[in-house]
Formats: sequence, C-alpha cells, structure tokens
Amino acid sequence: MARQFGERKVLTAATVHVHPGRITLLMGRNGCGKSTLLKLIVGTVRSDFGTVHFNQRMYLRPQLHLLARRGLFYIPERGLPSRYLTLEQNLSMSRVPVNDPRMQQILHDLALGHLLSSFGTQLSGGERRLTDIALCMLKQPLCLLADEPFQGMAPIDGERIARALHTLRDNGTAILVTGHEVNALFEVADEVVWMTGGTTHLLGSVAQARANDQFRREYLGGRDPAGTR
Repeated sequence: MARQFGERKVLTAATVHVHPGRITLLMGRNGCGKSTLLKLIVGTVRSDFGTVHFNQRMYLRPQLHLLARRGLFYIPERGLPSRYLTLEQNLSMSRVPVNDPRMQQILHDLALGHLLSSFGTQLSGGERRLTDIALCMLKQPLCLLADEPFQGMAPIDGERIARALHTLRDNGTAILVTGHEVNALFEVADEVVWMTGGTTHLLGSVAQARANDQFRREYLGGRDPAGTR
C-alpha cells in the first residue's frame, strides 16, 4: 500500500500478510508508517494505492465497520474504551453479559473484575489497554490488528496481554501487532516484518530477525533483545 501526506511519502510499497493461528510483529522506527499502514488496512485513512484482502474478499476502499462485521478487530494506539462510561458499560459493547462464565474468566485472567464500576477516566493507561484486549477476546475475531499493545504496560500486565494474545492465536486468530518493546514482543511473535524506507521486509522468525545484520544495526542498534553483542 502507498500513502503520501503533502510532499511527504510515508509509505511507498508496504505489504503485510497475516495468517490464522500466527502472530506477526510489525517493527520500525517512530514515524516510519506502522500506524498509518494499520489505518489504511481498516480504512480510517484512505490509501493512494493498494488493496486489502480479508476473509476471501478484496477491498479497494476498506471500511472498518464492514471489516468488523466480517471478523476483524482493530485496537488503535489511542485505545477503545470511552472515558465517560464505566468499565462494565464499555464491556457491554461485546453483548456478553457480565455474569457469563466467559466474561468472568476474562475478567479474572486480565485482573479487571474489581474495576467494573470505574469510569474510563479513572482507569490507568495499562487498565485501558487490558480493557481493549478483554473486548477483543469477547468478540473472538478472525483477525486482530493491535497498535502498540504493550506500550506503557507494567511487566505483570504485559504478561497478561501476552497470555491473551497466545490464547487468541491458539484459537486460530490471525494477529498483527506493532511496538518497540522488543523483549515482550519477541516473546509472543511467530514472525517479524520490518518497516523502513516506506516499505516492508519479511524477516521470518524471531531467530531469523535477530540474525539479520541490517535489522540489528539499523533498528536494534547492534544489540539483540538480551543486550548482548
């Protein structure tokens, strides 16, 4: 896909494939176009060129509400919960009753049960992100696009999100995530795509990404996630 804003070419030829039962990690420096690519895929920003293929259909002009009806779930960087509704009211968008065993299990796994009466304005950034993940798990989508799911997370909450992503993957969801939290992201990813210079490069598995000299030099800074040369 391609997208230009004024004189600035953000994306020139970006392609990403997401597969059922796999977690694909999209990495790149700030401003390289990761969030823009996700927005182009779901149609909140129009592409200058390119198509989206999802669930055996091709979209020249994708629209988020149509993709969502057909099984796509999108978590933007800003998150989903309304700040002016309680957590319980936000979760009611899933149409799963709060006393449903599935809801209760997700609330337990994500440590959200004690926050049901809290308004969005009272939730921390990490709690709001956990709410995003809870909504996704309740929807059980065919595909999840999550922009910066580990950003600003305490380690224990990051572990909860990692387990949730693995559960979704093991249930067959195709997952695409972005971010810079190398250790946490490499722990969950099955494959790595590197975005640089307006385009994308499939690096393969995490081990293959770690072994890629150019990726290590230009993105990881010459260090692997464990901090060794």
